[in-house]
Amino acid sequence: MSNSKYDAYLKIGATLKNGDEEKASDIAKIIIKSDRQYEKDIEFFKDLEYNWNGYGAEPIPEKLIVRTENLLQNLSELPDVFPTANKSIQIEYEKANGEYLEFEMFEDDRVHMFRINSDGTEYNEEFQFDFQKIDRYVREFYGRI
Repeated sequence: MSNSKYDAYLKIGATLKNGDEEKASDIAKIIIKSDRQYEKDIEFFKDLEYNWNGYGAEPIPEKLIVRTENLLQNLSELPDVFPTANKSIQIEYEKANGEYLEFEMFEDDRVHMFRINSDGTEYNEEFQFDFQKIDRYVREFYGRI
């Protein structure tokens, strides 16, 4: 595949090999935020092949990609979206005050939620995929509940 996004993901893998995780994360955020066209980004995940990150990452399961597409069409706020080396998809939200909300979704319907509040306290929860629960967390994060 000679896609520029694919090349960018390879660059992320090379950056991680050099030990610069922060720079790799910044590159990933630029890739996703550059066009904010989630359908194209998610569609691109279907093209990720074995070792897409340079560390032996498996492709993202089709079932998970479809579930994520459906989720994104119905969330009250659109997140940043990333494939992970765990055969999962991560969606995340960040605020200028340091608050952070992340959901890592797996093919077997597990969701790991991680949140950092403005005071630095962290909260983790694991649950079975539930669109309404995810959207409720997102609305709470933005003070809309």
